[in-house]
Parts: sequence; C-alpha cells; structure tokens
Amino acid sequence: MGAGFGAPELAVSSAVAPQSTEPFALATQPISSGGPLAKWLKVSQRIDDEKVQLVLCDGDRDRCASEAALQFLAIVDAGRTRDGRARLGEINREINLAIRPMSDLAQFGEIDVWSSPLVTFYRGAGGEDYAIAKYVALGMAGIPAEDLRIVVLADTTQDEGHAVVAARLEGAG
Repeated sequence: MGAGFGAPELAVSSAVAPQSTEPFALATQPISSGGPLAKWLKVSQRIDDEKVQLVLCDGDRDRCASEAALQFLAIVDAGRTRDGRARLGEINREINLAIRPMSDLAQFGEIDVWSSPLVTFYRGAGGEDYAIAKYVALGMAGIPAEDLRIVVLADTTQDEGHAVVAARLEGAG
C-alpha cells in the first residue's frame, strides 16, 4: 500500500541549517507538547482506523461501501500515475477540488477541529483538513513519510491558524 500513515514530525522552524535533511533546509526543533501535537495524535488514531477501510476498498472497489474512500482512492490513483512535481500537483489539485472550504465553527460548532481524510471527504468540507488529506494521499501515492511534513502556520494579525503539507522531492535538499 505504499508509505505508512505514521505521525509527521511536528516542529518549529528556526534558521537555515547547512546540509539539513529537512524540507526547505530548515533547522527544526520537535514539538513535544501542546495543541498541535495533541490534535495530531487524536487525528492520527482516526487515520490508523481508516487505513483498514482504505486497504479493503483498494483491494475490492466494487464491494466498497464508502463513497468517501472511493473518491479518496481515485485521487491517490491519479497521483500514482505521475512523478515528481506532477504527482504533487495532481493530488493538490484534486483534493482542492474535492473539498470546499468551511470553518470548523460552521461544521462542528467548535474551533480548530482536525479531521481525518475520510471524515473530510464524507463531509465534503474542511479547513486544515486539506493538509491532512494531502499528507495521507501523498504517502499512499508513494512519497516517503520522511519527505512529508505538516506545517502549522499562525497569522497573528488575523488570530488564525493554517496548515499546509510540505514535500521534499527526490534529489532536493
């Protein structure tokens, strides 16, 4: 099934580090506690549960009862047909088209809820959930876990957060 769904390294970036193995050559300091880590641990448990459904649906799509899983797997399949930047672009575009932006407050009545890919695809909407779905889809499409990161950004002027997925392409350093 390709790369696993393991937890990404959540980190705070500081300065440029020579010969770093991190995407964008940034030095990082792992986050060992706090909101983003707690939210990731909660959603990663759900991703692990969804992995079973995705494997079953991937093996027998005709008998798959989850439209969300079939839609997500179709995006992974499209990504697998491409290489390099085209793979990243394909998955980015398809997930952007599959999910409409909606605040967590409007969706869940809460602020800052992180949802797993199948929950996001079932609901058809999300916020930071775009990044989570892209992270999982890119891993399933063959991007190694060590080349993927979820980056959480804070816009202090708007008092808003935003999450993106960062990927290192083979040969980039």
